[in-house]
Amino acid sequence: MIAYLRGKVLTITAETAILEVNGVGYELYCSGTAFRKMSIGEIVEVYTYLQVKEDGVALFGFLT
Repeated sequence: MIAYLRGKVLTITAETAILEVNGVGYELYCSGTAFRKMSIGEIVEVYTYLQVKEDGVALFGFLT
């Protein structure tokens, strides 16, 4: 389980952000509120929820 990440924002798209943590890039699905508080190059801290379904795996990021 991935419960928390702290790292640098590499990219932000319409639905996801890529967060680099110790050389590993994590793709996070975030809410609009979370995206508005992130900027590329910034160090952020996010709580996460790892969703595992039969058709895929997704990592969701939350600021609180």
